Formats: sequence, structure tokens, C-alpha cells
Amino acid sequence: MLDDLEIHNLILDPEFNRLSCPLSRQEYTELEKSILEEGCIEPIEVWNNVVVDGHKRYRICKKYRIPFYIAHRAFESHAAAVAYICSNQLKKHNLTEEFRKYLIGLQYEAEKIIDNRTAIDDTTIIKSENDIKIKDSEIQRSPTGYVTAMRIAEENHVSWNTIYKYSVYARTVEEIGKKAPDIVPFILSGRYKISQKNLIDLSKMSPEQIDKIVVRLEKDKEKYVQYKKSRKEISSFSDKKPISTSASAASVKDMPSFDPDAEITSLALTIPSWSSSIDRVVNKTDFSIVTPAAKNKLTISLRQLNQIISDLLRTLKEGLSDD
Repeated sequence: MLDDLEIHNLILDPEFNRLSCPLSRQEYTELEKSILEEGCIEPIEVWNNVVVDGHKRYRICKKYRIPFYIAHRAFESHAAAVAYICSNQLKKHNLTEEFRKYLIGLQYEAEKIIDNRTAIDDTTIIKSENDIKIKDSEIQRSPTGYVTAMRIAEENHVSWNTIYKYSVYARTVEEIGKKAPDIVPFILSGRYKISQKNLIDLSKMSPEQIDKIVVRLEKDKEKYVQYKKSRKEISSFSDKKPISTSASAASVKDMPSFDPDAEITSLALTIPSWSSSIDRVVNKTDFSIVTPAAKNKLTISLRQLNQIISDLLRTLKEGLSDD
């Protein structure tokens, strides 16, 4: 639904604004010129009067007193709004690879929250003499967010384990942003080339240490800081004990505190239940009376699982070789 064409007073949320694709100075100038000449053609999207899409257009319109339309969006939660914004921004073609990884990682984190809540809401437990049965919707989800990762991987044409990597990347950037927000635009713009391993090391440092690293990276006033230089500067501080600082509030609501091992640990804890389920089927099923359709369905699922396990083992092996 569109509201009337006028100069609306809206709220700019810093977190939502951070998810908006940054523009170069030239791109922003061109957008400003277009709005001044033609008006604001696209409506500003809002949720409870908070801008979710069109942050730059809104600023320009307010600056020059240009009326605009607003389109209302309805989201069930903050996580749903974050997922929508990330998905929307990922359709743009001027994203840096760093910003793209960041958006995909945050979209996964947000949609995992939504999927897990939906799974809890949908679950119906039926106690019988022998076991507990639950709805199919619960079987399709797990605390590891595997189904969520598969869906987002397909949307973005990457593998599901890449989604897990991007999740770690996004949460690492968020952790750095709580300590030194000014460095985040340099990372996401690609101006600072920093490997994921070095980024994690950086996230564990104190704000004072990060500021010192920024000073060193800016010393030569280079257009781009290459991996070699960033690795050298971060490594020089990584073994030093961080200065204790008070914890800041998480910038993405509902997001758990950063732990680079969280997904792996959760998956490791889940696997024994898979093994138990397989053992139960093997020991209690009379395969001679099982229909061919059921056998075929299980065969396909097991082959898919086998491929997924092979991909994950390969990723783990690559990670060990990097260390």
C-alpha cells in the first residue's frame, strides 16, 4: 500500500542502514542529480515507520524537501526484516565480494532464527508406548540451520558449506563493528583485504589494538591494503593479550554472541542422533516387506547425505591445510 506523495518523517535505523549497499561518491552524486531532476520515482519502503529500503533516497529527499511515496512492509519479527533487507540488497550488481559475503551471512543468521522458531511453533509431540513422533516440519529443520543453509545456497548459487563460512564472516565483522565501527566500511568496501582467519584474529583484539592496526594500515595512504600487509600488521598484535573492555549490545538483534566454533560444535552434537536413527532403522526394519518406492526415496536421501558429508570433509581438510 502506498501513502500519499509528501515529505514523510521516517526513522533511520543504523543497523538497517548498514545493510544498505554503499555507493561511491560518483554514484551518490548521480542519484542525487536524478532525484532533483525527476523526483523520487521509487517509493521508500518502511516497517513501522522505519526505513527498510531507500535510505539514500530518503536522505536526499529530506535534504532538498522533495516529496516521495512510502510503501508499507509487514514483518513478524526483526529477524524477518533483516532477512528481507539482505535478500533485497543481494539483487544489486555493484556489491563488493566482501559486502556480498556479509549480506549472505547475515541473511542466513536471520532466516535460521525464523526457521527454528517456526519449527518450535509447528512441532506436535505425540507420545506412544515406544517412541515420540513429531511433525514433518520439525524433521526438516535442525539447530545447525542445515535446511536454511541449503535454501540460501541455492538462491545465491554457492554450496551450503560456503553459507556456513559466510555466516562466520558476517558474525566476525559484527564483532569487530562493536569494538571499532569505523573500520567496518573499509573491510566491506574491499579497501582492506583481510583473510577470514586474520579477520577472526582481529575480532578478538581490543578497540585500542584495532585502532593501532588501522593507523599502521593507513600509514602509506594506499588505495587498497593488500592481504600481505594486513596479515603482517594483524599478526604483530594477535599474540598480545587484549585490553579488557565492557561488552557492547549486539547490533543484530536476536543474534547469539560470536563463537567461530558454534556451527561446527552444534553439528558434532547432532550427528550421534542421526547415527542412532539409522541404527534403529537397520535393527527394527524388515526390508523384505518395504515397498520399492520407500527404498528408492531413502536411497536418494542417503546419496545426497553422502555427498554433503564428502563436501564437508573436503572443506575441513582445506581448513586444516590453511592452518
